[in-house]
Parts: sequence; structure tokens; C-alpha cells
Amino acid sequence: WDIVYSDGACKGNGKVGSIAGVGVWWGPNDSRNIAERCPGDQTNNRAELIAILRVLETTPLTKKPLLIRTDSQYSISCFQFWISTWQKKNWCTAAGTPVKNAGIIRCISKHIDIRSKSGQKVVLEYVKGHSGFVGNEGADEMANRG
Repeated sequence: WDIVYSDGACKGNGKVGSIAGVGVWWGPNDSRNIAERCPGDQTNNRAELIAILRVLETTPLTKKPLLIRTDSQYSISCFQFWISTWQKKNWCTAAGTPVKNAGIIRCISKHIDIRSKSGQKVVLEYVKGHSGFVGNEGADEMANRG
């Protein structure tokens, strides 16, 4: 397995002037690590999703399975529980409002589908944030630099 950690951070989440960053961590001083500003809306959930997207955009497609570890239960729930319902409801929530971050979620889903059809398994795995996981701490540091 290739194992990578992703994280998003947002200072002032939900407030005017908030600043969100994206972090990807492969290991100490790894050239594949990413620390960048989140494009678009500055929210924590968007930054978490963009971090996963950046992993998929920058990791070469191989047959080796890819394990993306994240502390974002929201991101994992998007793909494990909600996406099929959203697709059936034309990307609207149960309340009939547009799904937030739908474009990013659809893009991630497409990347995962392409990798799956090419024989690469992609798994999103939850890790508890700020609980001593070196990789999660590394991704958090990258996101806060972004």
C-alpha cells in the first residue's frame, strides 16, 4: 500500500476573512508533501476535500493500492454514505438545497473511478486528529502552512 495523509485547516472557519490551507503528507521532508492555500471558498470542509483531491491529482496511477488517511469524517461520509443519494437527487440534499462542495466531490469520485477501472484500489480511512498519529500531525502542519 502507498499510504498518505491529507488534511485541511481553516483559521476563522465560517467567518468573513477566514483562511483555509491544504496539506498532504507522505513523510518527513518528502518532495511529494503539499502545503498550499485552499482555492475558492475558505472553509474547513472544502480544504479537507481539496487535500484529498490534491493527493489524487499528484499521485501517479499504479496497480499499488492507495490508502488516504484523513481526520475528516465529513469527507469520508461524502463517499461512504451520501454520494449515491446525492447522485439520485441530482446533487441536492434531502432538504432540496444544492450539495455544498459538489464539484469537488464529483471530481474526487471521478478520479477514484478511473483508478478503480485501471486496477488501483483507493481507500479513504479515518484517523483521529491531534491524537499522536505522526502522519496526521504532518498533514496538519502542511495545511496550517498553506
